[in-house]
Amino acid sequence: MRGKIIQNGSQRLHETQLALAQALLGVGPIPKGFDATQVALAATAMRIKRMHSAARTWPELARHLGEDYGLLFAEYAATHPVQRTPRADVLEFGQFLAQRHKLPQPFKRLVRRLRLLTLLGQAR
Repeated sequence: MRGKIIQNGSQRLHETQLALAQALLGVGPIPKGFDATQVALAATAMRIKRMHSAARTWPELARHLGEDYGLLFAEYAATHPVQRTPRADVLEFGQFLAQRHKLPQPFKRLVRRLRLLTLLGQAR
């Protein structure tokens, strides 16, 4: 009996944690019992941290995009899940920009080469 109660509690905890993670990533509703304002603030902080991490990973691209960087990255992040590494995330961001014809010319060839190297590495 006690084991069943612990198992049920563990399952509920797992479900709540998963729901909170989805809410923080913007792919699910805020779970019951959580303050919507606090969850929204935490989600915003996570998006900003992701954007800064990408800028640190490829500072030349961020500098080249200038004031547009933040808006373009926010647009990208709203439709693309976080990648395994900041490098993979910024590469996906570069592809996102290229598809929308917003990738600055000096970076187009580099994004194609990095993507090819990434694909070749995954095939091994």
